[in-house]
Amino acid sequence: MDQHVPTRSGSPWIVLGVVSTGVLMEAMDASIATVANPSIAADLHTGLDTLQWVVNAYLIAQAVLLIAAGNLGDRFGHRRVFFIGLVGFVTASLLVALSGGMISLIAFRLLQGAFGAMLLPSALGILRGTFPADQLKLAISVFMGAFVVGGVLGPVVGGLVLNHAGWRWVFLINVPLGALALVLGLLTIRRNRIHDDTVRPMDLSAVLLLALTLLGLLVGLSQGPYRGWTSPVTLASYAVAIGFGTLFVLRERAARAPLLPPHLFRTRPIIAAVLLTLLVGGLAFGSWYYVILYLQNIRDHSPLAAGLYLLPVTAAFVVGSPLGGLLNQRFGSRTPLLTGLVLVGAGLGGLSQLDGTTPGFVIWPLLVATGLGTSFVTPTAMEVIVGNTPEKMAGVASGLGQTALLVGNAIGVSGIGTIIAAGVRGSLPDHLADQGVPAGVGAQLSGAVGQLAEGRVPAVSPEFGTAVRSAAHSAFLDGLQVGLLVACLTVSACVVLLIAVPRARRAVPDRTDTAQPPIPRTTA
Repeated sequence: MDQHVPTRSGSPWIVLGVVSTGVLMEAMDASIATVANPSIAADLHTGLDTLQWVVNAYLIAQAVLLIAAGNLGDRFGHRRVFFIGLVGFVTASLLVALSGGMISLIAFRLLQGAFGAMLLPSALGILRGTFPADQLKLAISVFMGAFVVGGVLGPVVGGLVLNHAGWRWVFLINVPLGALALVLGLLTIRRNRIHDDTVRPMDLSAVLLLALTLLGLLVGLSQGPYRGWTSPVTLASYAVAIGFGTLFVLRERAARAPLLPPHLFRTRPIIAAVLLTLLVGGLAFGSWYYVILYLQNIRDHSPLAAGLYLLPVTAAFVVGSPLGGLLNQRFGSRTPLLTGLVLVGAGLGGLSQLDGTTPGFVIWPLLVATGLGTSFVTPTAMEVIVGNTPEKMAGVASGLGQTALLVGNAIGVSGIGTIIAAGVRGSLPDHLADQGVPAGVGAQLSGAVGQLAEGRVPAVSPEFGTAVRSAAHSAFLDGLQVGLLVACLTVSACVVLLIAVPRARRAVPDRTDTAQPPIPRTTA
């Protein structure tokens, strides 16, 4: 097998800043549109069913293409793929801002997500080839911290922009950020050297099968809590995921140059790290999602005020990511992973006690605990995935880890949401009865479980409006408490996965099939 030999940059920390700026921008756009949606709806005259695809189109395009984009970087050079992704992402952001209707806006959001998928794995591939082994753990931790901080900052930045300008400026801010990253990147990121016979045609059939598998899975996860897990749409989505997933596995096992090499899933540290990313990162994200809904819909905070509650989470990532990297360098992966699991579990346990009057000075430390713990777990798990993979497969390995993180986010939101919905169904009749609401009014709410599971109360007769609102909020809190408690217990159980993570790890060499290495060539 051919060896991929990178040329190290003379300014590795500037390179880290450049690629971190790119993924910070990309991560912000994954969440910034949520606060822009009401303004988009008013301007373009659309409803909720269409509006949700402003966010979903971006996330789905990104998730289904991450592994393929990582494979492209391994084959043709991470620097080249990163710059294509950066230019494409900025261009797509401009097109989104200039959209005159929902069809074009959603189409350009799909394009934006596709180019965003090229940024993420290629950035980690650049870091793997830029930093020496003794600094790589810290570099990956800082990078992943920037990625998660971007996602958390999205609603805050979006709220600030919307307070002073229209929704289009939410997307236009990517243009100067992207231009700055492009100029600095061209000056600092060196070219990769790749052996000629590593550039094989990509298996487009495998790319399509994987994309359809992830598409079915993500649609099923997003629709299950609202349409029901046995609804035709949900069942059809999972049937698509299982059917095409089976075909993808069979295709990869027979392929000479697989898109996602099967031997990665025979490496215990990689399996454990993927599961930690999927579960811990996803459940932490799901908890933040529902805490924001709690603050907006139960405590009546504005979107900006609710988003500001996540600023301590951002601060925790800024501090925790490099600290976790230093712990990883000094003591090995288990120390930051165990510390992070304890912090996330404690934070989720505390949040499971939220009620209608919990003060902010209680909520903030609990959010900080989940943020600090996640800043230890997700970057360390990503380093375990990339570090236990031969360097020539750094792109596809990072794509695998980031796909796990995005799918985990969907699992976290849908899993906690399903428990909340079940809690609403079970406790709402009793709460309505306690408030003296007639059974007929309660029956009208049976079809609005999706709204109620987000803390939103459907319109009812003014005579019973206050009573219904009180009962609905109590039912939501019942479900939220159980959902966050289950998340706490799941994170705590993840401790058993640390058995598969080595205390210390030596660099994984690239495998070679021949005694004489081929002559390398240089590519962008």
